[in-house]
Amino acid sequence: MVIETPWVELADVAASSVSGWRAVWVVVGIAVAFLPIVVWKARWAERWQWWKSVLFFVAWFCVGVPIAAVIAGDTHSSAHADDVLTRALTAQPAVLQPGSVVVEQSDHSAGTSMHAPYQGEETDYTVAFSVIAADRLSRCEGTVTLKRNNAPRGRNAPVFARLRANCASAPVSPAPAAP
Repeated sequence: MVIETPWVELADVAASSVSGWRAVWVVVGIAVAFLPIVVWKARWAERWQWWKSVLFFVAWFCVGVPIAAVIAGDTHSSAHADDVLTRALTAQPAVLQPGSVVVEQSDHSAGTSMHAPYQGEETDYTVAFSVIAADRLSRCEGTVTLKRNNAPRGRNAPVFARLRANCASAPVSPAPAAP
């Protein structure tokens, strides 16, 4: 059996997942980046030669900018793999998804979550899952593609998902009779 779904919108994945404390750390990082200017102006602006001032700023920003980047981190929004497949399979009403989804490890996946792409990008994830269709259990392997279109400045573009999978059928064992 081949499953191929149309693009389905994932409405709750549009915004990036930046917590309140992470935003505070970003502001603190920006404030710390201005610290050398304040120190230089207060203490050494008049006494240092120009090349010492240049070396001071270069040295500070070679250390300060990477530290601020680590504090800020990446702000990918993410979606749970089970939710993405459940929504994608709503386009196939005869297919039920009983099992959990296994996402192949990549740069854009962490366990059972998938990072949504930035605007104008697509990301493919290799997944393995099981479905029940026509009273038969099928083990499936395929690709989930997440994409985000470009949007006007200041707006979040929605994330869309599409599933393409090949499934191998196996009969579902009947439930044991009650005593």
